[in-house]
Parts: sequence; C-alpha cells; structure tokens
Amino acid sequence: MRRRSRSLYIITEHTGLPHEGSQLERTRTVRSNALVRWWMWNMVYHAEHHAYPAVPFHQAPRLHAILEPRLQNVSRGYLAFHAEALRRAFGAKG
Repeated sequence: MRRRSRSLYIITEHTGLPHEGSQLERTRTVRSNALVRWWMWNMVYHAEHHAYPAVPFHQAPRLHAILEPRLQNVSRGYLAFHAEALRRAFGAKG
C-alpha cells in the first residue's frame, strides 16, 4: 500500500512535463495543506527541491516564497491533479 500511495504523489510531481529545460520547467510544485506538507517533509515544493537540492526540507517554504514567481508548473493539489488526469484520459468535460 505504501508503495502505491508513493506512486500517486510521484506521478503528480513529474507527469506531463517536458524532459528538456530547467528544473523549474521539468518538475511540478503541488499546493497542499499543512498536514500533507508536514507528512511529506515539504516535498510538495518539488520543483524547488529539484532546483536547489541542498536546501534542507524545513527551509523549503522559504525557498518556495522566493521562487514562486518563476515556477512553471503548480498543481492545485494531489487529488485535483489526479481528477484532471482522469478527465483528460476519459475525455470528460469539466
């Protein structure tokens, strides 16, 4: 089960993005609530993490505030990302 749930968030951070370009273009940051940010050690700031991997997890929110204007791909949340992916896959409007 843990491996499956991990796959759900990894898919969100990388799927549908270009393989070329900067780290900010090739990865996605995911907006989420405080509990998810805590549970995932701030890995919701995934583009920031890829761009500056040496920044400790507890400084990720600060890094996010600095980089936010330059972020190319931001999702409204993990569930929102998967709902949109399913809509696109099955051709639903909405």
